[in-house]
Amino acid sequence: MAVRPMLVKPYLVDIESPTTMGSRISGLRQKLGLTQREFAQALGILDTSQISKYETGRKRPSLKVLIKMCHLADVSLDWIVLGKGSGAEQGR
Repeated sequence: MAVRPMLVKPYLVDIESPTTMGSRISGLRQKLGLTQREFAQALGILDTSQISKYETGRKRPSLKVLIKMCHLADVSLDWIVLGKGSGAEQGR
């Protein structure tokens, strides 16, 4: 029986940044001073548990949700997804 290589979803491994997309999302929420429920409401997400899944990397936010996060926290999409560009840690 041959061993198959493990396939990793690209959004769970972040090569460009020492932290994951989920940890950047969590950090944004905390810097905004919002609970997961409040963050979900601000993003128009009905199921609050989605925020937990985003922050732990169990689920990837849609592009629509990512764009809402960018506007809410005044960060770039590149920073949330890749850890590059303008982000909260860079003084924005």
